[in-house]
Amino acid sequence: MTTTQIKVWNEGLSIKAVAPYIPTFPRMARSIEGADFDKPSKVWAWPLTEEQDVLALLDKVYGEHGNDPERVSVLVKLEAFGTRQRGFFGLGRQIANRGRGGSGFYLGKGVEHVSGQLPVTDDTENPDMIGHNTAIIRVHGVPKDLAAREASQHPNDVMVVENDVDGGLLAQLSTHTTSQQRFTPGGDLPNSKADLTTLKHDLLTRLAEVQKAISRVQESAQNEEAPF
Repeated sequence: MTTTQIKVWNEGLSIKAVAPYIPTFPRMARSIEGADFDKPSKVWAWPLTEEQDVLALLDKVYGEHGNDPERVSVLVKLEAFGTRQRGFFGLGRQIANRGRGGSGFYLGKGVEHVSGQLPVTDDTENPDMIGHNTAIIRVHGVPKDLAAREASQHPNDVMVVENDVDGGLLAQLSTHTTSQQRFTPGGDLPNSKADLTTLKHDLLTRLAEVQKAISRVQESAQNEEAPF
């Protein structure tokens, strides 16, 4: 699972590239002068004079530019990203998503489930949200420099480069505490973005459960009041 994701080549007076879809990439790609995108072939093209900026952008987003850098695997605590809408993108790829039209939750290419609970397949309350889970996943074949850079942006072992990792780290990653343990109305909130995101996810999930319970109570009350 270490194949190069990016294809880059020179053609005439252009530099061209094919790269996996990441929502932030098109805007940045078009900011380079002369950018063009051919939708049928999914090929990006820029003037050859912009080659340096193109390669720098590919390195920034994907950690590679058609070369084959040293690669590592990255362990990710998926629950910290459970409230992501329209997919979880990172480490130069789509990591997880909940498909539209009832196609359910799925992991991206080169991503495997390691431990914990993945989101349920069908979530009618939050159809665009990754969803409640306690899963640890492993992302294979990530360029080493990109892995280190993105892992540093997610503290508290939410995203960790798997490099001679012992079992203790997996146990630490797998620790899951509910929002009831972390939050009391009017009390102090967590200080880190990762903890706040996880708290938001837990509260939204709990709210969805409360809404379902209210619906069940209302239906039960209506059935009791119905005439024979």
